[in-house]
Amino acid sequence: MFGMRAHLCGFLLACPQGDPPKPAPAAPASTERPGSSDAVARVNGVELPLEGFRDWVVATHGWRHLDDYIDLALLRQETARLGLALPTAAELDAAFEQDWRDQILLRHGGTEAGWIEELAKAGLDRAGYRDRRAGTLEIEVVARRLLQRQRMKPEQYRELWEKEFGKAGERVHVRVAFFSKLRSVRPGQRVDQEMSAKLEAEARERADRFLAAVTADRASFGRLVASDCDLFTVPRFDTLPIDLRPLGGEIERLRSDHFGGAVLAGLGAAKAGDLVGPLSAPSGNYVVEIVKREAVPFESATAELEAIWAARAPSASEVFHLRQELRTKAAIERYPLHR
Repeated sequence: MFGMRAHLCGFLLACPQGDPPKPAPAAPASTERPGSSDAVARVNGVELPLEGFRDWVVATHGWRHLDDYIDLALLRQETARLGLALPTAAELDAAFEQDWRDQILLRHGGTEAGWIEELAKAGLDRAGYRDRRAGTLEIEVVARRLLQRQRMKPEQYRELWEKEFGKAGERVHVRVAFFSKLRSVRPGQRVDQEMSAKLEAEARERADRFLAAVTADRASFGRLVASDCDLFTVPRFDTLPIDLRPLGGEIERLRSDHFGGAVLAGLGAAKAGDLVGPLSAPSGNYVVEIVKREAVPFESATAELEAIWAARAPSASEVFHLRQELRTKAAIERYPLHR
C-alpha cells in the first residue's frame, strides 16, 4: 500500500534492451548530496539538475498530482481557519515512522527484511519510499488532525457504542495470548491433512504450556505474551493493525469482530479474574485472562464515547470524504501546466 491513489504505485523505468537490471542493495540514507547542490542524480558521470527534473515532472506528470496539491492547500486553509497548527517536520517524520512499521506488520508479519526486499524489487530503498510517501503523507496527517476535531453526529454515538460494547452494552477487558497453527508453514507451502493435524497439535501444546505457566504465576501473563506468543493483531480503530505482543496482549474493549469473533464467543459466563482456554480457532489457539466485565449503558457512555472518538485514527475513507467535502465547497480555477 503506497498511498490512497493509484499513481503512488510508482513510476515504471523503461529499459531499452534486455531484462531490467536488478536493483542495487539499499544504501544508507545520507544527508549530504554527493554531487552539486542542485543535482538530483548522476547518470554515467553526467549530473541531472533539479530544475530540469522539476520542469519535466510538471510537464509530463503534473496533472496526476495537481489534485493532491490542491487538496493539501484546502486542508491547510481549513486548519488555519480552525486555529490549528500545521504538522511540524518532526511530526511528519513520526508519521512516516509509524507508516513504515505499519507496512512491515501489514505486509510482512512484522519482518522488516521482507518489506525491504519488496521495495528493492520496485527499485526503492527506505529513502526512496520516504520520498514517494511525501506526496500524500502531509495530506493524511493534516486531514486526520481535522477529523479528530470534528464532533460526533447524533447517530454516531449509538453506532460507536454498539461497535465497542456490543448490542448488550458490556465492557470486556481482557489479556489475550495466541499460538498459531501456521507458525512453521512457509509461504506457498501446501498443508495436507496429516500436516494440519500435526500443526494443530503443536499449537495446542504451546497454548497448554502457556496456560500452565500463567496459572502458576498470574502476574506473568503480559510478560509471557511478549516473549512466547506468535504475532496477532487487532485493528487500530478500524485502520491498520496493532501488534498486541508489546502490549502484553491487553485489549480494553474486546469486540465481536476481533479474531473473527472466536475469543468473545468463547468466553461464555467467565468473570473477572478467570483464565479461559485454550480456545481453538481456524488460525490457532487463544488463552484469555478476564480483567474486567461490566455493563456500559448507552445513556451513561457519552463521555467515554467522545474520548474514544477523539483518540481514534481516522480511516482512509474518512480522509477521502473530507477531501471531497472541502473540494466541493471550494472555488478552484485550474490553469494549464504547459506554459
